[in-house]
Amino acid sequence: MLLLGVILCLPCVVADLRARIIPNRLTLGGLSVALLSAAASGPAVLADSVLGALVTGGVLLLAAMTVKGGVGGGDIKMGAMIGALLGFPACLPALGLACASGAVVGTVLQGLGVLPRPGFIPFAPFLALG
Repeated sequence: MLLLGVILCLPCVVADLRARIIPNRLTLGGLSVALLSAAASGPAVLADSVLGALVTGGVLLLAAMTVKGGVGGGDIKMGAMIGALLGFPACLPALGLACASGAVVGTVLQGLGVLPRPGFIPFAPFLALG
């Protein structure tokens, strides 16, 4: 699953860094591949995968609804894809690491004056890191 995660996340990271958008064909295609892979492993793995996708995507959706402009739709769908790849509960520490590392890097960049306030950085690299 690790290799599949790298294969699915790398194009999302590149797209987000280049254009600040993560195309649906990458996120939804990756989500489909992750769920099909989980389904091939059995019903328990599929249930964990679906729950991971719902939890991770749901947390990012709440963040998007709470902080205007902070999390985009591509980030939400990429989070769901990663949640499906990792399953539940493994998606929780990954999401925590993504959020913490993004916050630290954003804060440091703002402190150095590289990133304006308010400033936004692509979140896909941090999701992939998690």
